[in-house]
Amino acid sequence: MRFFENERELMRWVLVEARKRGWLACAFGAPFHVVRKAGGTVTIPNKDAIGFPDLALVHPEHGLVFVELKLDPKTRLRPEQAIWLAALAAAGQRVYVLRAHQQDAILDVLDGREPSERLSPSFPRAAA
Repeated sequence: MRFFENERELMRWVLVEARKRGWLACAFGAPFHVVRKAGGTVTIPNKDAIGFPDLALVHPEHGLVFVELKLDPKTRLRPEQAIWLAALAAAGQRVYVLRAHQQDAILDVLDGREPSERLSPSFPRAAA
């Protein structure tokens, strides 16, 4: 099992593995960085994206998946994250909270299989 120093490393690993398997990926939720004419930058938070899952993955055979990544197995979702994930699941989308120690389950999802272990929290599954 691979060890990750931070969530950014975990995200890079997931993105590399996803792209190897033919997924298109997009990361969301980062603030906007605006460069000023006079020099320097200003960070503007993307308030509409607060709590939106870390990744949206789409595959021609495996469909659309929204992923929230967590480095620590004990880290809970923030309320805004839970709201987004529950709303996406209710809208029929597949959503996962994937933790760094669940690398086999992450690869299952990326290979288009049901995860080999129960992922938490669980959200209602979309009707197939």
